[in-house]
Amino acid sequence: MTIIPTKLQLMPFFSNTFLEKTARRCGFMERLRNIGPQSLVLSLIAALSKGNCTSIADLHRQFNGMCLSEKHTVAYKPFHNQLRKSAFADFMKTLVTFAMAQLIEKALPPLPKKFSQFDDILLQDGSSFNVHPELAGVFPCCFSPLKAAVECHMTLSLFSQSPIAMTVTADTASERAYLPAPHTLRNNLDRELHDAVLPGLSLWYTPIF
Repeated sequence: MTIIPTKLQLMPFFSNTFLEKTARRCGFMERLRNIGPQSLVLSLIAALSKGNCTSIADLHRQFNGMCLSEKHTVAYKPFHNQLRKSAFADFMKTLVTFAMAQLIEKALPPLPKKFSQFDDILLQDGSSFNVHPELAGVFPCCFSPLKAAVECHMTLSLFSQSPIAMTVTADTASERAYLPAPHTLRNNLDRELHDAVLPGLSLWYTPIF
């Protein structure tokens, strides 16, 4: 994918009108004040893309640093209050879902005919990420009791090239618990099942690769 199509696909994501409507629909913002949806989203992306953001104070500093004038800056407490709203998580989830949908190719290439015997082909795996060490009591790490880590369990549809399920757990959680339920896999090929067959599921398939 070239840079130009990506830019065109993501332009609606940064639209002030779109972000305001989405924030209102999620219940995140009812009245627009100094912390508008567009300025907040742009500052969050800028702060988190640096790779050295470790606290809400860093996010707050970035937000104020991007304000056009001093009268638009905000104190720490009202900024923190916006991020601690439960609707803030819904707002972020909605934006991520929209961005992922925009980046999916509009015209998917045809799959080989040998895949036509399946209703879908599912890819399932987990990826671990370190988080703040003080979260070790909630999100223990597999390899060190002094570290904290989360694991993102993702199930992806090869046919639609889009995620159909995602769960974030502690790094110590078993992947088996987050595999698709056996009764949902009729006429589907699941790559993960070739590594660890689900209990109670007799898997019979003809190799097609």
